[in-house]
Amino acid sequence: MSGAAPVSGDLRWVALAGGALLAVVVGLATAHVDAAVAVAAVVALVVVVWRRPATVVDLAIVVTFVTVPASVSDGVRVGGLFVYFHEVAVLAAVIYAGLRLRQVRSLGRRLVRTPTSIAIGVFVVTLLFAVSRGLLTGYPIRDIQYDLRPTVALLGAVFVVAVVVALGEVARHIPALFVTLAVSAFLMLVSSATGFALAGREEAAQLYTISGRLVAGGSDAHRLLTATTPAALAVTLVVSAMLLVGMGRTKVLLALLLPAVLIDFFSFSRNVFLGLAIMLGFLVVAAALNGMLMRLLVRIASALAVLAVAMALAFVGASGMGGAQWVQSQVSGYSHRVFAGLDESIRTVDSSTQDRRLENRYLTDSVGDKETLGNGLGFRYKPPMGEADEFAANEGQLYAHNYYGWIRTKAGLLGLVAFIAVLATCLLPVIVRRWRDGVSIAVCAAIAGSAAIVVVSPMPNDHGGSVVFGSLLGYAIARYARRRNAVSTAAAADIGTGLPAGEHRAEALR
Repeated sequence: MSGAAPVSGDLRWVALAGGALLAVVVGLATAHVDAAVAVAAVVALVVVVWRRPATVVDLAIVVTFVTVPASVSDGVRVGGLFVYFHEVAVLAAVIYAGLRLRQVRSLGRRLVRTPTSIAIGVFVVTLLFAVSRGLLTGYPIRDIQYDLRPTVALLGAVFVVAVVVALGEVARHIPALFVTLAVSAFLMLVSSATGFALAGREEAAQLYTISGRLVAGGSDAHRLLTATTPAALAVTLVVSAMLLVGMGRTKVLLALLLPAVLIDFFSFSRNVFLGLAIMLGFLVVAAALNGMLMRLLVRIASALAVLAVAMALAFVGASGMGGAQWVQSQVSGYSHRVFAGLDESIRTVDSSTQDRRLENRYLTDSVGDKETLGNGLGFRYKPPMGEADEFAANEGQLYAHNYYGWIRTKAGLLGLVAFIAVLATCLLPVIVRRWRDGVSIAVCAAIAGSAAIVVVSPMPNDHGGSVVFGSLLGYAIARYARRRNAVSTAAAADIGTGLPAGEHRAEALR
């Protein structure tokens, strides 16, 4: 009997290898080269995951956020449903996290009992009411699932990240995040310089009026918005906050920050500055409450000086390598689209701003007499716009840039209050209880910045953005659970050792 397990394991490997070889041979013999390559890739992934199950989380990071050429598909159609690859990867990560959680049952209880977990549970209940209302009203199932799927991905990310952080396994997955950011930044740099097509959106870094007239001058620069964009923004917020509060290994943080900033740069987005401003504001408040305001202000000033010098050197270096025209186009793009776009007089005629304001009016008017429970998921709150085959004439009727307004019209005031409660349970403990935990302060500062961004860019309602937002919430949940456990352990140590009350506690929370 002692040899049964090894023999069984060997047979599984033989069966896997034999089946893979047969599939590849058949694929090549029938000229289905793509299928053969796909099978080989899947088998390779299965082997890696089989040997190291934690690789599932790395796979979810890469598949969800890496930038790829335009020729690479982001999913496959199964019947009448288009399944995104990242959804499958996140599901696999959820299963892995669930199995890990079974090994430490007490951890699950601690995670569930945090205020943010409870608030998320209430938020989910309001969304289930919205789903029920949509079904009873007779909205198409296609529309209901379109509204619901990003939230499901968000909840999956919350669970996975909460488990990974609570188990202290974050460092294991940093290399996957770094590779994703570095590869994506390189591809975006190549695309910006050569025009190489990437999956995602590419558009001129300019502002237009509704009639199509340039607002603040032209530019040859192009905005690149890819699957990596929301992840890069979150990394920029978290890492910048950690550097400012003096947490983490500087080399590792800078290795993540540099490609993230480059990706943010190519987005030519005003949202980056909005998120950074709110993040800094949160840090200032937290530092003031903890008596560290001057130290933080000195670090902010130093960081801005270093950033200015680094950008100047980067532009000089690019110009020296024959990229003077490219550098000039990037500068003009930022001048005309980003910095000019912050001016209210420009925003009053900017088509993107006006489209969002029109969208907000539709959101407000669509609430009607369903203020409390909302119209339900699957509700098309605005009329179709543009050509019949355009996004605005189809899914655009369901989608809104203002996530707070979207929640209000779909799930009512109950859903909106529940979502705000989720944010409050993340942010208020850091402020009210004057936490000195630098990592928690940094993550919550990033959540504050993201909470401001979702007024104009619905991260929780986008495929990649939902995973990013859920990851931030999951991190906050885990930090709270670990903090409570540290306090409980310290309190028990105080009693058991006879030390003055709080002696171990102060050390645990330092």
